[in-house]
Amino acid sequence: MVSVFVEAACELGEGPVWDHVRQCLWWVDITNCTIYRADPTGHHVRSWVVDELVGFVLPHPDGTLWAGLQSGLHRVTLQADGGISVDRLTYLTPAPNHQIRFNDGWVDRNGVLYATTMDMDVEEPIGELHRYADFSQRHADLLVDGFVIGNGPALSPDEQTLYVNETNGHPERTKGVYQAPLSLDGQLGPLTLLIDWQYEGSPDGVTVDRAGNLWVGGYGSREVHQFAPDGSLLRTIEIPAWNITKPAIGPDYHTIFVTSARQGLSDEQLAQFPQTGSVWQIKL
Repeated sequence: MVSVFVEAACELGEGPVWDHVRQCLWWVDITNCTIYRADPTGHHVRSWVVDELVGFVLPHPDGTLWAGLQSGLHRVTLQADGGISVDRLTYLTPAPNHQIRFNDGWVDRNGVLYATTMDMDVEEPIGELHRYADFSQRHADLLVDGFVIGNGPALSPDEQTLYVNETNGHPERTKGVYQAPLSLDGQLGPLTLLIDWQYEGSPDGVTVDRAGNLWVGGYGSREVHQFAPDGSLLRTIEIPAWNITKPAIGPDYHTIFVTSARQGLSDEQLAQFPQTGSVWQIKL
């Protein structure tokens, strides 16, 4: 069953993640520079506005948040009165004639962050996959480069396989879902294509359930897909909204939260699916 979890009009709703410690769902509206938090019912929603584009917020075990803003990585504490405490950790260096920004991320069970960047012009493969061991690390460990739009990443349940998406595609890296072995010390092995994208739209955010299955949002479509660890399609679920961006596994493991985006849609598309931009829930 598919229903609205939080009715919203996010221009670019992205990055949902269930916080098991705080018992809430986090997500962002990238282009409106807004961080959101909802309780388990979806009825009590808080928001915080930041000064620049925000690709993701991800809970750290110490109670603060990793936040990937356009200019770099930050440590963020959100206050009950709507205030924000921000500690800059890194700067992202633009490429010549191109702007880059953080796009998506994943935190492992030890609080280590894996984060992707993208070319804001969606032209050149200047996006990268970074690793940050902790908040004291003021520089990125570069794991792999060559993305136009790097999405994900996500880790398998045993944290020995990393998945990352190329959303746009280019001559050296086709549009699809990639995987690589990950060692205990964070070293990434060779990246190989797991899912050559043959579906509507483009592979946006990815998450992994406790069985090791991958859930991938279809940007430019109304679909979210579930794949087995070998890349075979298990099911496709249609959402009554456009631009399905990223799924997240809910607290009971039988709920999938899904964000969506209104950007780039025509008046006709929005009239047909007016709740595009909301956060959806799938009850399995």
